[in-house]
Amino acid sequence: MSLIEKADKMMSYPHLEQSAMEAYVEALCFASKSDIIKLLEYADEKYGMQFSFWARLLAFRMALLQSPNDPDLLEWTGSMLLTYGAPDYDETANEYLSRAKKLKNEKKT
Repeated sequence: MSLIEKADKMMSYPHLEQSAMEAYVEALCFASKSDIIKLLEYADEKYGMQFSFWARLLAFRMALLQSPNDPDLLEWTGSMLLTYGAPDYDETANEYLSRAKKLKNEKKT
C-alpha cells in the first residue's frame, strides 16, 4: 500500500484510527522525499484543512530531514505552519521562511 493510500485510510476509517495512524507513520518514515511531496500535494488537494495537522507536520519534517537546504521546501513548510499551525509555530515558520530566502539569494550570486 502506498503512502497516499495509507493517508487515505487514516482519513477514511476513524474506527481504525490507531492502526491507520501507525501504518501512516511507518510508511512516512521510509518514504522518499518525492513520495512525501506527492502526499502533501495530494492531501492539500483532497483534504485541505481536514488533513490532520500532526500528519501534515510530520510529513514536512520528514521531507526536511532529507533535504534540509531545499529553499522551496523550507518556504512551503514555513507557509504551511503559518496557515495551519497555532501561533506557537509562528517563530519556527518565520525561521524557515528567512532561511529559504537566504538560500535563494545565495543561489543567485
